[in-house]
Amino acid sequence: PSGIHGNAGETYQNRAWVTTPNETPSIPSIISQSVGGNGADFNTGDGGGSTPQQDSSLRATFTALRQTNGFLYYFGDSAIGVISNPQTVGGNTTYSNQNVDPQRGTSWPGTVAQFTTSLGPGIMFANPQGVFVVVGGQAQKVSGDLDGLFANGDFGTVTPTAAVAIIYGITVYIILIKTVDYNGNAVTIMCMTDGRGNPRQDGFRWWLATQTRALTQIRSSEINSNLQTWG
Repeated sequence: PSGIHGNAGETYQNRAWVTTPNETPSIPSIISQSVGGNGADFNTGDGGGSTPQQDSSLRATFTALRQTNGFLYYFGDSAIGVISNPQTVGGNTTYSNQNVDPQRGTSWPGTVAQFTTSLGPGIMFANPQGVFVVVGGQAQKVSGDLDGLFANGDFGTVTPTAAVAIIYGITVYIILIKTVDYNGNAVTIMCMTDGRGNPRQDGFRWWLATQTRALTQIRSSEINSNLQTWG
């Protein structure tokens, strides 16, 4: 298609931001930003534009965009970066683009979600090594208790997805994965955390939940500040 298109989008600093994956050998992954105050105008003469990825740690493509704490975080398959302070002068837009982690990222955009933990407001995400949280300029693994489940995970049949819900007044991050139980049987389970614990020691506390009918995907829905999860 013509125009601005891509695989992830977010609003930040009164602009629309879109990531577009590489489509041919000559077109790299790019990040596009709209004109300030107009999410439909990406004209370069007005302050919009597209920037090719220039981070050597990005192995393939961008996968997700999320804004929190006044910053815009972009996730790649093998890296995380942060954008801040976009300014337009004379039709030219500049912004700061810094690498947060050159080795951790995710190919599962459905696991990326804003979530407030004991470390403060951050962004949770998952990859085959486990679940991580980004707070400020650091990504930390928080799922040490789930290492066995991830080691036996079947990520080809069911791609992991995540959601945030309020259950009995407690806000929890939920990730759906397919793995094996203690009897060696394949199961699809939801791993839940309230974001409490110390990532520098053993990570957050986790518990498991299942449904009678095996789920294949979960998503969040927020109405009047009530966070619900649908499967």
